[in-house]
Amino acid sequence: MTVPFNGEVTLEDAWNCKAEASGTRLTIDNDAHNGNVPAGAFVRDVGFIVSGPADLAVVEYE
Repeated sequence: MTVPFNGEVTLEDAWNCKAEASGTRLTIDNDAHNGNVPAGAFVRDVGFIVSGPADLAVVEYE
């Protein structure tokens, strides 16, 4: 999934996922240990920490 922000983001940390920041977008993907999640199932404790400008906010998906 991709999370759009209103400013440039820097990825500080991520757990239980692969995450990459590029410009104003954070892309999150499954990690090797949770790469096969059956339909109707879920993955817990996925998270990330980003930094950016003081007014950084997630914007509505396009």
